[in-house]
Amino acid sequence: NKQSPWNTIGYDNLKALYRSAQRHAVSKEHLHSTLKLKLFGKPNATNAVHAGRKEDIEKHNNLVRENREILRRLVDMIIYLATQELSFSDFNEINQTLNSGNLKELAMFLSKYDGKFNCFLDESSIFGHFSETIQNDLITSINAIITEVVEAEIKQAACYSWQVDETTNASYFPQLSVIFRYTFQGNIVERFMGFFNVSEGHRHEDLFNLLTTKFEKFDISSKLIGQTYDGASILSEQLNNMQVKVKEIAPQALFIHCYAHRLNLILQDAASQ
Repeated sequence: NKQSPWNTIGYDNLKALYRSAQRHAVSKEHLHSTLKLKLFGKPNATNAVHAGRKEDIEKHNNLVRENREILRRLVDMIIYLATQELSFSDFNEINQTLNSGNLKELAMFLSKYDGKFNCFLDESSIFGHFSETIQNDLITSINAIITEVVEAEIKQAACYSWQVDETTNASYFPQLSVIFRYTFQGNIVERFMGFFNVSEGHRHEDLFNLLTTKFEKFDISSKLIGQTYDGASILSEQLNNMQVKVKEIAPQALFIHCYAHRLNLILQDAASQ
């Protein structure tokens, strides 16, 4: 305390000096200074614990950085195969054939020129064999990020149109593929929104409910300005009802018949009428 008599005028009364010394001996400042004097130059156990903890944190952070680098390589490989429309695995890889599937073969090829990745493949008990579960988890994660970006773009767009097409997967289940078109940063872009199973119902009410439920977050009533459908068998009987029902909630959604028909479907429909 800079205003204390100890630091300013001092004492001329010994009784007052004694009482002041007693108070000072139990004051917070005096006790704190005495403690610092006793510990001066001695090792601090707290600092030692903190140093050990800091070292553990640094090791953990380094491991996280290394794992992220490995994960980045795996993600890049998956994106590459998907971009090239190549399959990820081979049905015969369980028989240890020469072809272990595109993903494994690509990983083994890149590991020849990447020491860290090579060590990872040799030592990892989790990713070393590229289990189907982990592969699918990575694909799902990539899809989630892409979907998040696309949805953000659509929400920023002033308007959009959709194209709905019918296709059949390898299990012969009918499904709809949906594509959105819109402008983003001055460019016209086209985004694939996914496949949707319609095996439980082909009526226009079912298709309408599916589309509006999946994409209601994109403000269909005010932002959908165009709609087009493939006119294949799954939609041919319901096509007119479908576009009319969409116009009930989005009057500005102009219906345009899709030009991208399969020739065999056109001939089939023409011959049946």
